[in-house]
Amino acid sequence: MIEPRVFRGVRDILPQEMFLREELIGRIKEIFHLYGFLPLETPAFEFVDILEGKYGGECEKLIYKLAYADGNTLALRYDLTVPLARFFAMNRNNLPIPFKRYQIQPVWRAERAQLRQGRYREFYQCDVDIVGSEELTADADIIALACDCLNACGIEDFVMKINDRRILKGIIEFAHLPPESELEILRVIDKLDKVGQNGVEDELRKKGFSGQNISRLFHLLNLNLDDPEIDVATNLSDSLRRGVEELRALKSLLLNINIPENILKFDLHLARGLDYYTGAIFEAVIPSLPHLGSLAGGGRYDELIYLFTGEKIPGVGVTVGLDRIMTALVQLNRVALESSKTVLLFINFGNENLTLKSLRLVRECRKDRIPADFYYPKKRLKSQLAYANKLKIPYVAFLGEGEDAENVVLVRNMTTGEELKLPQKNFASSFKKIASEAGSK
Repeated sequence: MIEPRVFRGVRDILPQEMFLREELIGRIKEIFHLYGFLPLETPAFEFVDILEGKYGGECEKLIYKLAYADGNTLALRYDLTVPLARFFAMNRNNLPIPFKRYQIQPVWRAERAQLRQGRYREFYQCDVDIVGSEELTADADIIALACDCLNACGIEDFVMKINDRRILKGIIEFAHLPPESELEILRVIDKLDKVGQNGVEDELRKKGFSGQNISRLFHLLNLNLDDPEIDVATNLSDSLRRGVEELRALKSLLLNINIPENILKFDLHLARGLDYYTGAIFEAVIPSLPHLGSLAGGGRYDELIYLFTGEKIPGVGVTVGLDRIMTALVQLNRVALESSKTVLLFINFGNENLTLKSLRLVRECRKDRIPADFYYPKKRLKSQLAYANKLKIPYVAFLGEGEDAENVVLVRNMTTGEELKLPQKNFASSFKKIASEAGSK
């Protein structure tokens, strides 16, 4: 006998969770459509060289390679952004520019599963990207969309942290740290929320950077965007100057399109771990659930598509983390998981003629958009009612010999116990009326 099991870090998604997942995907898709994004799907696996060398550091080690050919040919996709870059390079002559696409598909990472953090080895990303526009309005629209998606999913107490990779590059220059170590340093800074400033400083020292340079680094990282010292430092770094100017312009733009100021946090510590970011970066977090990390995150990547085309084509996007959002809603007690969508269950009396009449009424209900069902097994009434209670089906219908003699159906409200007799003729419309009246109370 084969032992039934799944690999650590993946899981079966139960019906109750699937109802929530489908509901959230529907809300997110609606926002994507409102913003004018077009749907896209790409294969679950890519050639290894398409994926490798784009993420950097530890991320590269998390790519799942497939046991195909030499084991170094194909790999499961790590995210949806790099496959988009590959797709655009292959199809750009047939695409509108700017190309606005959304994609909702699973990705795979060989990292340690952390269920409380909503972190799995297989999980869904809901991505939107704008390819072919370097205007700041594109960045602002992506951030606004991310905020609207979170609100639509019932997450309102979030903070959108925003920074710019050019600012970080300039701060590294200000600290007299070697420019060739920029990405390595950013990957360490990205751990700040997990290990704190002391932990980041310790790791940087272990990598051979001097304490004096690390102090200069944090001197600027700990400042606010509007601090006068930042303006002084911009005279020493062109990258810092351009990053500060653009970030302040982005702040002004977001406020002018009515993004609430209280949810925006311009945080010079924010680094985002992936190597391909080149400009604005952002992520949404819930301050009361710091262990979850970001629920949405993204940024500008103006050099990624160049790797596939030899031409600089700007891009900016965000990932809305479906699994993180579901975890947050559960931990915040903001969802009541549904057990079933069925509203009405017809009882099986074991009589062939009555079964056929019940099935016809079930079909009538379904045509009238009422989720109705029939209990198939010929079991005792107690078992059938227990089934309805387990799935929290609100109404049960009885069409036995007595009801049939009267040309009625007895409908029981499983919450109140109240029973009503409804005529078999036009049953669906009669039932819809009483269910609607009960729902409005």
